[in-house]
Amino acid sequence: MRKFLSLLVFFAGPWCVAENLPDSFPDLIALAAQGDPGARITLVAAFDSGQIQPRNQAAALAYFLRQAEKGDPDMAFIAGSMYAQGMGTAVDEAAAAKWYLAGAEKGNGAAQAQAGLCLLEGKGVPADVPAALGWLRKAAAQGYFMVDHLLGQVYLAGKLVPPDPAEALQCFRRAADKGVPESQLQVGWMYAHGTGVAQDYAAAAAWYRKAADQGNGPAQYQLAELYFVGSGVPQDFSAARNYYRLAGDQGDGNALVRYAQLLADGKGGPPDRSEAILAYQHAVEQGHPGALIALALLLREGPEAGRDEVRALALLDLAAEARDPGVQAEGRKQRDELAAHLAPEQVAAARKQADYLAMGIEGGSDLRKRSLPR
Repeated sequence: MRKFLSLLVFFAGPWCVAENLPDSFPDLIALAAQGDPGARITLVAAFDSGQIQPRNQAAALAYFLRQAEKGDPDMAFIAGSMYAQGMGTAVDEAAAAKWYLAGAEKGNGAAQAQAGLCLLEGKGVPADVPAALGWLRKAAAQGYFMVDHLLGQVYLAGKLVPPDPAEALQCFRRAADKGVPESQLQVGWMYAHGTGVAQDYAAAAAWYRKAADQGNGPAQYQLAELYFVGSGVPQDFSAARNYYRLAGDQGDGNALVRYAQLLADGKGGPPDRSEAILAYQHAVEQGHPGALIALALLLREGPEAGRDEVRALALLDLAAEARDPGVQAEGRKQRDELAAHLAPEQVAAARKQADYLAMGIEGGSDLRKRSLPR
């Protein structure tokens, strides 16, 4: 839920620097305190864009608090945000919740969103799920569509409220219709799995495509999967290969492995062993355990000019110590078979390579690399 917090913490005001304003920040605050609208707008915009320097934050907070105490809901939201972020003061969740609620009561949509989050998570106030949902719905009604995504997560998870997949779908759909790629991905997933709606792979593909076209990596992977098997779309290995590549470019290890398989098999385009090796290597670097075995087999069984049995053995040694039981068992089997056919000096070289390779693998330090026969 917290991943969308930064998208909720904003004030809907344009950056505006009025003419004839003082260069000194204290003078700007003094002018704003006198009621100058240009100074006020500039201060709000400075907060919104993160341009209030640390040395000026305490003075800015004092100004915003004075205005909030006079009943200004926008200033109440900003004061709450400064307490929440520790700007000009120590982080104070209780004070943040107090001012968010003050702004929410007077109709500030951003404050309503933050008040809902505080009540939902019990930050600065006792948790109160019904009240939280009430404020979140008010914020969503004012156009804070990321709140709809959050509500969808709440109803889908069913931990804070009874699970309601149909309501979750409606919430995700409202945000998806506004172009939120994470929501479009979620709507696609719900259609693909028949959660809250009748299963419909064609609809799933359409929603995945909307998110994928915005660069959402998980959506690109899911769309590639549909093209790979031909669910909701005609089977198309070329399209699958393209979307796996796009998702792999964003670091998706599963997508990299799928892409490499298609390259090695020549599906969806000409076979490309060199590119397949690179894709597998990137997946290995991402910590994908299955890629260790796939790359090892490609290096072991390829044409003689490109064969590298020592490196293959090093990869299999790492796979043999993977946490995944299936990968571990297959890695040990393949490792022992290959080691039996290599000279002792090749096995020793593979051991050194395994140590070196582990340093460049995400999570590689967790692999125990002392299982090759000496």
